[in-house]
Amino acid sequence: MVSGNPFDAAATEDGRRVHAVLLDQDPGDAAVRALEALAVTERMATADRVLYLHTPDGFGRSKVAESLDRPFKVLLTARNRNSVLRLADMAEGATQKA
Repeated sequence: MVSGNPFDAAATEDGRRVHAVLLDQDPGDAAVRALEALAVTERMATADRVLYLHTPDGFGRSKVAESLDRPFKVLLTARNRNSVLRLADMAEGATQKA
């Protein structure tokens, strides 16, 4: 998730506006197209059951973020780039201690 994020340049400006949405299954092309139709300023890309989402106006104002669970109909959880980096650091620290 860290190295595969296509919106890293935007994340350096504000990591709270770039998100990784983890999906328990592949959502399918139709679901992704349904979300893309809602996008105004948002950009998104999918890879390996992760939806990368850039919300330049904020996650709370995003129609895409508000509607994630409707077209996907899969279990999901979203974390912003800052949280993903903190979790990656914690996981790396845990493996170094083991």
